[in-house]
Amino acid sequence: MKKIICLLILCFNFLCGQSQIYVTKTKTSSNNNGDNLHKIANEFSKEVGNKLKELYPAKINNISVKLKVVNGMLSLTYIAQIIKCNKQEAQYYFDHRGALSASNKKLNALNNAKSRVEQQKTEVVFEFKKFYNNVTVVSQNIDQIEYSGMFWVINELFIASSK
Repeated sequence: MKKIICLLILCFNFLCGQSQIYVTKTKTSSNNNGDNLHKIANEFSKEVGNKLKELYPAKINNISVKLKVVNGMLSLTYIAQIIKCNKQEAQYYFDHRGALSASNKKLNALNNAKSRVEQQKTEVVFEFKKFYNNVTVVSQNIDQIEYSGMFWVINELFIASSK
């Protein structure tokens, strides 16, 4: 119920003159078995895409991904700032490609996440251009943390396209 009230307040403020809204998704887990921690990226992307359509004309002004330890567990947070804009700058479609990697060696985790995102990047950019005629790389975010004797790296690519 609190989430619904907060969302209504944010939407009201956005529509009544405030020029920004935030979409936030966080998940905390003791591990990433079955990619359970990273799955929130899909939920986040869907919500950002829905907000861009709902609040059109709007665009993503800032986006971030953060890894941290909370109460002894690994926490992953996505935050997007959406702002009002003119129709020429507006974004309507949104997606992401990313990888969450862990290794006992920092360089291995970094390289693994980077290579997995680069493989996905070519495909998603091609598909966006094919379906929407244009694509903008909104952001590519990398964050890292040491947790439970492992180095964890998140690498996320965020893309958008106009209507």
